[in-house]
Amino acid sequence: MKSLLGKKWHRIPIALISALLVVCLFAGGAFAAVHITTPQTITQAIVLEFDEYGSITADDITLDRVKAGGDVDQSFLGAVTVVVGPDGVDKWLHMTLDATTVELYDDYLVSAISLAVDNPTPIPVTIGVQIGVPPVGWDSRPDILHNSIQLTEPGTYTFLVKVFATAGSDAGTAEVKVTYTLEDDPHVAP
Repeated sequence: MKSLLGKKWHRIPIALISALLVVCLFAGGAFAAVHITTPQTITQAIVLEFDEYGSITADDITLDRVKAGGDVDQSFLGAVTVVVGPDGVDKWLHMTLDATTVELYDDYLVSAISLAVDNPTPIPVTIGVQIGVPPVGWDSRPDILHNSIQLTEPGTYTFLVKVFATAGSDAGTAEVKVTYTLEDDPHVAP
């Protein structure tokens, strides 16, 4: 070490030159690591205005007091709200039930009902989905089995959601998935 401190190159101590080279090496490495750039391409379609279909809000629902082998008949006021914008008029509100999520039930029916006072039309709007046989009392209501309905007026539709089910014999926790979409007529092939 003592011999390194005493050596010089053109009257400049070698130790000083070594220290400067080490500092330059670290600074260059940090500069290269921080300043690596990658180009990004952003592609977008530019439209004159956005479609205003509206929105759907569906609150989570918790069923109370479900007994294995027992029947469920529970209602939830305002659990689904559909706001139909000007471009959403004549679109269809479509409801689907994920069959893989009802494994703890023998029968399961979910209906969404918007009374005339809760929507901009003069008539009630009703849709529903089911797995299995409809529970007693709903087999005489074929209109409840439509899983989509055309919304012909702009405005807010507030739905009462009713759940009718027969639980299976096994206990456990079920998370049944129901999906609501506002779309073109689902009965017409694209």
